[in-house]
Amino acid sequence: MELRLYETEEYLMTMHEKRYICRSTSVDNESPEVEQRRQYVKCGVPYSFLRFCDSIKGFHKGSLDLSGRHPERYRSLLQRWSEFSIQLGGYLSDAAHTGRIPVVAFAGRTDSDPSPSEVQCPEANVLKRVKVRWNIDLCETTLQHLFPLSSDVSSYIASGKGPVFQRLSLVQLPPELLHYVAQFSSGARARALGATCKLFRQIVLPYISKRHYIGLNTPFSCFKHIKSGASREEITKQARQVGQNAQTKLNENAKSLRTGLYPATRIQDVYSRGWPIEFIYLADWNHEEFVEFNTTICRGLQSAFEATLNVRRLRLSMLAIDAGLAKAILSMPKLSHLMLEACRSTFDALTLANCPPSNLEHLTIIPVAPTLEIYDQWAPWALLPFLRHARWLNIKHGDLDRPSMLPRVFDMVHFKPFTVLERVSMSGLALSQCEQLIRMLQDAAGLAQKPLTHLRISFDVAMPMDILSAISGALSGFPLQSLVLERTKCVTPAIIERIAMMLPNLRALTFIRMKKKRRYDSDIHRAWPRPSWEYARALRHFHHLEYFSWNVDRVEGVVWSSRCMLYFEEGFGEESMDDDGVDEYEEETVLMGKLFAAYCPTLKRLVFLWCNGMRRTYCDISRPLSGREAVVLLESESDAAEWPWSMCDPGEMPSWPYFDKSLSRLEGYWEL
Repeated sequence: MELRLYETEEYLMTMHEKRYICRSTSVDNESPEVEQRRQYVKCGVPYSFLRFCDSIKGFHKGSLDLSGRHPERYRSLLQRWSEFSIQLGGYLSDAAHTGRIPVVAFAGRTDSDPSPSEVQCPEANVLKRVKVRWNIDLCETTLQHLFPLSSDVSSYIASGKGPVFQRLSLVQLPPELLHYVAQFSSGARARALGATCKLFRQIVLPYISKRHYIGLNTPFSCFKHIKSGASREEITKQARQVGQNAQTKLNENAKSLRTGLYPATRIQDVYSRGWPIEFIYLADWNHEEFVEFNTTICRGLQSAFEATLNVRRLRLSMLAIDAGLAKAILSMPKLSHLMLEACRSTFDALTLANCPPSNLEHLTIIPVAPTLEIYDQWAPWALLPFLRHARWLNIKHGDLDRPSMLPRVFDMVHFKPFTVLERVSMSGLALSQCEQLIRMLQDAAGLAQKPLTHLRISFDVAMPMDILSAISGALSGFPLQSLVLERTKCVTPAIIERIAMMLPNLRALTFIRMKKKRRYDSDIHRAWPRPSWEYARALRHFHHLEYFSWNVDRVEGVVWSSRCMLYFEEGFGEESMDDDGVDEYEEETVLMGKLFAAYCPTLKRLVFLWCNGMRRTYCDISRPLSGREAVVLLESESDAAEWPWSMCDPGEMPSWPYFDKSLSRLEGYWEL
């Protein structure tokens, strides 16, 4: 398949330019300003001419075409080519005779550049007609490619080799035959087939892409009824009709996976989405009607999941999971990543007693606010007892108005997460659940198996000192290597010393103070709660720490302790303490790096995240073999907005420094 539509190239050019030409019926009466503006707003022009040339050459090459290659179409193309050649030849001859319009040779060289006054010459009307008639902007760049293409097409026509006609129309072939052709085609041939039209693209996409979506369509028509001022009965009727149509479409999709018409064995990423709570309310179902609606959805998804045996990543959103669907999820042999977003359960954990443990390793949970009474809200936690091989748990903050929730106490009787998990991230937890979190840590502290190495904790409000102290005490005995404490209220050197005592093997420590507006005054404790040298001295209790990060707030007009150290080392000369040349990010960071490196011999990187989240300053430290005094600062630089607050998330790279970054960042999973 040699025909190309150049859709990708034309789309990229259009998106890059973002300006379109204004069509005008009066060609000869345009002002020079309009003509000049027309030349600049033109975009995506060459590809229509490329498709025209490829169509003519396809007859002489004998390549396949979607709608067939008939003699009538060939005669139509030749007639259009003759008309184009005559108009273009007239334009070029007039341009060469007058010398007022640039003539481009085959090498792309321009003999003369036109001035704005020369555009008004009568010969320019031919140029305008060619532009409007053939949708080609005959500027210098276009002419560089126009002559080779024209010569190529003319050589095919004059070669003496007649056209090859094709009576068969590929568009009229049955879809089963096209699926059979795509199944035994290579990746390149399948892409070429899909690049021809939308119909073929839908057929060959499963043979190229490894991702698949199966779920309910969003009922946008319900919103239209609401905005139009329809009555409650009309909105309910429309919502139920949309729900029935969505069920039918989902079952058809699942059937195509079961029958083998769709290449289910090649699918590795699946995204399934249900209806949000607002749409369920619009349908006004009672309990029995909702159970029937949800059962139909679960049976369709269950049959689809049973057919896709090679799925590795599964994302479920806004679904009510029943026992049958839960068994199908746990029975996927190659499933390694599972993301549950605002999902609920309609089953009890005892109904899955005979289900074998899943091989799932990575679990991401986005809890949902408890607003519906027709089903349970703790679907993710009902699956936890069967995830015996889970290694990474990420609890994200889904609802901005409500905090994330931990599992209930009786859900954790048969499963203790900190005895299995290696990396845990809890974001946006309610401060009232700190006792439950500490209890979960203490339940696993006395056991011999404690694989937890990475932990990130973030509450919905600032963590007070007693909570930080209690959490650090509960972590005693864990082989923790990286700890991220986010949304802290105030960290003192005593807390750092306590963490060093409880976690002697810690290699990375990050503190993130709570983001809020602060008044800029002379209170130095708003920049550092205590003098910076006290925090550096607290790091001396660590014996393996390599990474230390903190979002220290820099307050204008406040003298840092590091700046005082600079003048102290120079003997307090005649320079003023208010010298603006000293108060720079790089100078402060250099001194901080030397200070912290002197107290912590194992420190390799010191990171400062400013509280606005837009600047990140870091130092890489190396030490020669001569000793502690010979500290060399390798790098100190300030980055711009490439380092936002999200970089402190365990799912991102800097939060887990030096440790197996492939596990902490799931490439391509969140873009399903």
